[in-house]
Amino acid sequence: MQREVQPNTMFKKYQARGLDPAKTYHFVGLPRKYNIKEFGDLVNTAAPIHVKPDSLVHNVLAKFVKMDGETEDYLCSGDSIMYDGVKLKQSFVGTGYSDEVRHFPDYASRLYFMTEE
Repeated sequence: MQREVQPNTMFKKYQARGLDPAKTYHFVGLPRKYNIKEFGDLVNTAAPIHVKPDSLVHNVLAKFVKMDGETEDYLCSGDSIMYDGVKLKQSFVGTGYSDEVRHFPDYASRLYFMTEE
């Protein structure tokens, strides 16, 4: 969980402790879908047409169209998770949104699960 977004931050990574170095672990984040209204005018960086914020078109699209969030799904050894960590996807910085980018606004959080394989 984060408070306020810090611009130009480095990649975040998750490091665990106490894992068995010889075992394999499945690390996965819950899939997310975002309301396009959260992006405001920045929705035009991903939309195929120009959408004016808070217009009728924007409001109708927001009811039916959700943007896919990032996909975090890795198989890693316990050794690599403890010593190197799992590098999470890059944060959204205003342009270049895709499923490889984390939309992580102020006061947002993520839930990740890790299971032994």
